[in-house]
Amino acid sequence: MSNYKDGPLAKNRAEELGYDLWEKFVIPPFFDQLDLIKAKKPRVIIGGRGCGKTMLLRYLSHQTMFSQSRKELSAEDFLHVGLYWRVDTQFVSMMSKRNKEEEEWRPAFEHMTSLLIGLEILKSLETISSSSFDSINYDKIRLINFSQLKNFDSELPADFDTLKNVLLNKLWQFESWLNNINRLESPIFLSKRFLEALIKIITEQVAVLKNSVFSVYLDEYENLLPYQQRIINTWLKHSEAPLVFNLAMKRNAFKERRTIGNEALSDIHDYRLFDLEIFYEEEQSFDVFAAEILIIRLLEYGLKNSPVLASDLRDVSKLQSRKTDAYKKTVLSFANRVFPSVPPKQVAAEMINDKVLSDRVIKQIESALQKKNSLSIFDQFVKDTPPEALVVLPALLNREKARPEDILVQLNKLKAGEDNKFSGDTGWIHNNLFGCILYMYEPLNRICPLYSGFKTFCKMSHGNIRHLIELCHKSISRADISLDDFFSGQSITIREQADAALQASTAFLGEIKTFGKHGNQLHAFVMRIGTIFHQAHKRPAQSEPEQNHFSISKGSKQLTDEQENFLEEATKWSVLFETKSTKQKSDLHLEDSEYVLNPIYAPYFHISYRKKRKLDFRTDEFATLTQGSLQEFESLLKRYIKEWNVDVKESPMTLFSGLKLF
Repeated sequence: MSNYKDGPLAKNRAEELGYDLWEKFVIPPFFDQLDLIKAKKPRVIIGGRGCGKTMLLRYLSHQTMFSQSRKELSAEDFLHVGLYWRVDTQFVSMMSKRNKEEEEWRPAFEHMTSLLIGLEILKSLETISSSSFDSINYDKIRLINFSQLKNFDSELPADFDTLKNVLLNKLWQFESWLNNINRLESPIFLSKRFLEALIKIITEQVAVLKNSVFSVYLDEYENLLPYQQRIINTWLKHSEAPLVFNLAMKRNAFKERRTIGNEALSDIHDYRLFDLEIFYEEEQSFDVFAAEILIIRLLEYGLKNSPVLASDLRDVSKLQSRKTDAYKKTVLSFANRVFPSVPPKQVAAEMINDKVLSDRVIKQIESALQKKNSLSIFDQFVKDTPPEALVVLPALLNREKARPEDILVQLNKLKAGEDNKFSGDTGWIHNNLFGCILYMYEPLNRICPLYSGFKTFCKMSHGNIRHLIELCHKSISRADISLDDFFSGQSITIREQADAALQASTAFLGEIKTFGKHGNQLHAFVMRIGTIFHQAHKRPAQSEPEQNHFSISKGSKQLTDEQENFLEEATKWSVLFETKSTKQKSDLHLEDSEYVLNPIYAPYFHISYRKKRKLDFRTDEFATLTQGSLQEFESLLKRYIKEWNVDVKESPMTLFSGLKLF
């Protein structure tokens, strides 16, 4: 698809879309519950990578709220002025140690923050002056008298243009001082009071901003040093109009709750906390939201006959109408048409029509019957058997206590249309077909079609918008059609989608190494746990199909602090998702949490992306997965392979160290 290289889904990060998102943003279904526009109490937004935190904050900021593309503005819109600030890790980390105590660095950090936010306040005035609102223009902005700011620093000028340049110069000078603190004299440090004074001057002299609240949205709060977090916490705790501080961070990153005084931050009293991913789960709204994002991206590139108007997707008043069943059905029908899926029963039927796969199924049935000395009834199992029953037969026959004669009775009932355990309440087909399909595809050099479809992409993305967009982008990129043909209604094939899923999965797996200071350890862990799940999916009996999450049984041994911290780091970066345990399978004292491997890695490891069944690891086994040597992990892996009766034709560590596991 040559004309798609830089197409509508090529950019999958908020940073790639710029600051003005008015024509690109979709109001999330839970937006009204956040109450962000009118709120005067600080908000703390948490969520994993790719869940939409940055997009949301940039939407709330002045570049989008007062975009030139926004044609209708009222005086009420100016009650909220958003200021986006993303933490520069390298910049803030320079303000530590180097023969200076934290107390000495505190004024420097406040100075840097005051300069950055001060500049953003002035930029917001420029944005407002160039908006479609007639009551304010650049000439009026230039009339603001900032002479009172000389009380903070005599070098600060009174006029707008010069003040902006001076603040920028001071920021550069400050950075130069940071690099030469032993050679250069320290500058005059500005404090948060400077920001309050700057806003006071503006609100007194610009009528339309008289009652405005300037909301700072600090993104990636976790990248601040602890003493810097305490400063920001203090500002957040004492936030009041017209200057309010809000935070956004990854999960498990809000560990520092202290302020620079004796008080600590208190949820509800000082701020309100919102987890974006929980909203997706509670409302079961991610699929529809993802489809809307897909549509607005395609509209930008000329999509015709869209099921929804782009203007409706950024109109808060349309939120309720977007939650109706009829609307959801319309939007999802479009996405499912573009990225069609194939249900497991159809996959089974296509497998039986494929000689290679069909031969594998038949040989597996024959082998299982031979082990139980029942080869004489082989023909009765395969003659006129529905494909979905045929595919699950090898697993049923390989189970230790299963009697082929009993299974045959149920199979004959299925063929006769009578109540049976295949399609009845026992659900042999329902419970085993998905895992058995993966098992049959496993040794073949082809990707399983179960990894295709928009609904599947949403499940694998698990609330991560970036992952969803990348899956769709790679699918369209692999399609041998033009963009015009695509917009005219041509769907992406199952094979193209499945191949794209593997490609995206492999790329995101490699990205783990960049996840903070523990990136390499997280990557090694995912490779190990993924390898074990891969082997679990290869069990001939499939007695526990689709294992892709785990719990940790304590027994008499507790997790170490290091192991607890590792789990926090893994969930922080969304390598694992923590859920509450639904059931316990032994008398061991189990943790009340289960940990699900991010399903985006499922295609790479050729495992299920559905949360179905778990493995219970002992604490010593978990230690091997997170901290053990290669030899210790190999020993653990071999023990599971032997226990599961998996036929491994090559060293399991050859698989582990390879680029692909299948």
